[in-house]
Amino acid sequence: MSYIRRTLSYMKRNGPVSTFWAVAERKDKTGMDAWQRRTLKYPHKVSPSSLIGERKDKPEEFSKEEGMCVSILVPAYETDVVFFKQMVESVLGQTYRNWQLVIADASADEDLGQIAASYNDDRIEYVHLSLNEGISDNTNAAFEHARGEYTGFLDHDDILAPEALSEVMKLAAVQGCDIIYTDEDKVNEELTFLFEPNVKPKFNLDLLLTNNYICHFTVIKTGLFKKLRLRHEFDGAQDYDLMLRAVTGIEWIRTELIADDDIRELPYGFFPADYFRSRIGHVPRILYHWRAGQNSTADNPDAKRYAYEAGKRALKDFYDQLEWDTEVLHTSHLGFYETRYIPDIFSVRKDIWGICGRAVLHGRVAEGPVLGGIKLFEGMNYHYSGYLHRASLYMDVDKAAEYLIKERNAAKKAGSFEKKHGRLLYDPKLLIRSGKR
Repeated sequence: MSYIRRTLSYMKRNGPVSTFWAVAERKDKTGMDAWQRRTLKYPHKVSPSSLIGERKDKPEEFSKEEGMCVSILVPAYETDVVFFKQMVESVLGQTYRNWQLVIADASADEDLGQIAASYNDDRIEYVHLSLNEGISDNTNAAFEHARGEYTGFLDHDDILAPEALSEVMKLAAVQGCDIIYTDEDKVNEELTFLFEPNVKPKFNLDLLLTNNYICHFTVIKTGLFKKLRLRHEFDGAQDYDLMLRAVTGIEWIRTELIADDDIRELPYGFFPADYFRSRIGHVPRILYHWRAGQNSTADNPDAKRYAYEAGKRALKDFYDQLEWDTEVLHTSHLGFYETRYIPDIFSVRKDIWGICGRAVLHGRVAEGPVLGGIKLFEGMNYHYSGYLHRASLYMDVDKAAEYLIKERNAAKKAGSFEKKHGRLLYDPKLLIRSGKR
């Protein structure tokens, strides 16, 4: 029923032709792209016990590897008791034990507080809020009690894999990142079925400018979050707004810290890719299970249309802060955005040295760009949107064949400043038919 509802909603928004290709893509196993082939083990059956680790009690003394505390913020409101217990127990089951779980509960009663107290663990801190002021303000209220070096975010009915904190804090210790995120998937309400894995690339600014691909599970340095907080004006897309503002926040830090003279002279908003990948870390493992209920945006995109409007406003606010002249549009896929640069991308984005597309032959992608060692979209029907619609989204890529690239004039000289520090952007609208141009 969920699939039928989503298909009808898609047709209403985009018409029968687009719906035909969307349905065909779901059925066509021969048209998979490389990202889709990496997720062939999904969907599959599981059990609650296989997702939730066995409880690890607080030790008398934390190990050297557990030197940093991570505070996990959970805003709760009229949460299903079973779901709440499973969420808490997934934190208690973490192999990394130096954590603090702060639950800010805006429910009418304090039943969740009694459940939290029953675990008898002083790492769990329950706060009852007198008013429900929305997810952003409730999360900010939880943050007032945070004491960790890093702050993480967990929905009141989702599940952390047992190694989630261990993996992100290991990267935090080695690399000192400002933000760390992991891969994720979805799980049904009964915790018996995993589906729709989200396998993510390393930090990719332009993919972030199409959708909040970072999402779950994310931790951020507590000092950075203290400066930013969540903004209730963007409830529904508050995490997207946070990530966009964090990028600009890190940019300010960058101009003060990097010694390389030619980078120091870069204007605010240049966003060199290599630097950001050192400050925003990615753990390439599925460590977060997003519970998909009937009214959740995880399963029903039409359930919270306001969230997509909030995301659009957050993205426009990001551009306005940088004084980039843009127009932000919804795409045919809810929650994904298209940015139009005025008058053109090269005029607005000084960090882009070139854009590249795909070569199409006999209706299939013959050649595309490369990202993370993966040749993107090769062999895929060019009408398809690809894994998580990424064939239809703008994103940074590592390289592409020369005939697929349209360069900024100043970047045509090999070894130029722009190529050294700028980005190559994949443009889904740039199609090269049957051979080289």
